[in-house]
Amino acid sequence: MTSQALDEVFAEIFEKLCIKIRDKNLDYQKIENIEKLDEFDHSKRFWKKNLGNSISSDELHGLIIEQFRESKIFHGDIFSKIFNRFSTFLDEEKKYMHYFCPIYNFESNIGEMKFQRSTDSKEIDQIKIRKIKPWEKEFLHKTYEHWMPAEVQIEGIEYCLIVSISKRLQEVSLGADEIMQEVLDKFRLCKNGAIKFGGCYQFKEGSEWNPHRSCILITHEKAGMHDRDTYKLDKNDDVRFLSLLKKIDSRYPIDDKKYSTYFEKIIRRFSSTVDKKGTSEKLTDLVICMESLLGGKGASSQKFKQNSAMLLGNNFEERIKIASLMESFYNYRSGQVHVLEEREIKLNGKNIPIEEGLEIMRDYTKRAILKIIVLSQEPEFEELEYMELIKKIENSIYDSTLQEKFQAIENKISV
Repeated sequence: MTSQALDEVFAEIFEKLCIKIRDKNLDYQKIENIEKLDEFDHSKRFWKKNLGNSISSDELHGLIIEQFRESKIFHGDIFSKIFNRFSTFLDEEKKYMHYFCPIYNFESNIGEMKFQRSTDSKEIDQIKIRKIKPWEKEFLHKTYEHWMPAEVQIEGIEYCLIVSISKRLQEVSLGADEIMQEVLDKFRLCKNGAIKFGGCYQFKEGSEWNPHRSCILITHEKAGMHDRDTYKLDKNDDVRFLSLLKKIDSRYPIDDKKYSTYFEKIIRRFSSTVDKKGTSEKLTDLVICMESLLGGKGASSQKFKQNSAMLLGNNFEERIKIASLMESFYNYRSGQVHVLEEREIKLNGKNIPIEEGLEIMRDYTKRAILKIIVLSQEPEFEELEYMELIKKIENSIYDSTLQEKFQAIENKISV
């Protein structure tokens, strides 16, 4: 028999099992009610003999649950879709451990997005973002029904992150929660918005095949996840976004002596500012982040201003403005760190609100990090250590070719 013919024979056997369950008015949710039926045993034996490896009673029970959820009357076309999902689970999903976490303050019309971490292996760390399913939301409500701070924020969740880790290679992989943090850090670097990831949960079976609708709690949801600063991702951004994500991925995480933990520390510090509560704390951390990125060891405030202006300014006027702002930001940071003093931030000689200063500094810091990541991957710079990259920025004050290079990179980091 052909594979298709065998599938059709199994469908006939399975239909008889479903009819028996319905005629006897058995509760299909309880395996003890149906596993003693002759048709149940016949279905398992036929699968083992004709369709590959054995399936467990629990897996066959899952197939029954999915069928009855769709329809108590057996329909070939409905079963065909269920059967295909089940086969995919056995062939692919079963080889992985699957985790999910809710995404907060995220708005998208992409539907589903797939990507991988920095690895050539297709067996490890497969990642995707998709719409959260009603049963997953139900699971969250049930988990937090006695804790109102988490319960009230669940309704705002539209998407979740799925991480699938190969069982065969799990010893060399990071934990799901660590991978989720890396993804969050990279997303925050690509676009503005207070995107946040919730708790971590392990699916009992697959990410797409989970008839028992069961998860294991790994880490809890935090309270206060919602923010009005929404992270928006449009399907028109899809290609550019994934391209930028790939560039970041080649530098974080990374095992390369040229960069050591340079990019990792910078990106993590930048990402962590989203989770800080106070505006002053956020702004101070962003200035420190920019210092670490551009200042170099023991660099002066003058070097910090100059490097910021040369990397970020696209013409003379912009560079003068950025240098002036960076002087003001550096002064603000010094007041916070050294004397706990709230100093003014000046733009064009006038004081501006700290909230406005925060948005300006966040944009500058994000652009600077992305520009250096892209710069480090340019053919003429890819062999340089990070301090040598900074030296190129210092030298650009005398080199118009380097200035043009920095301007050209601007287009590559825009989503």
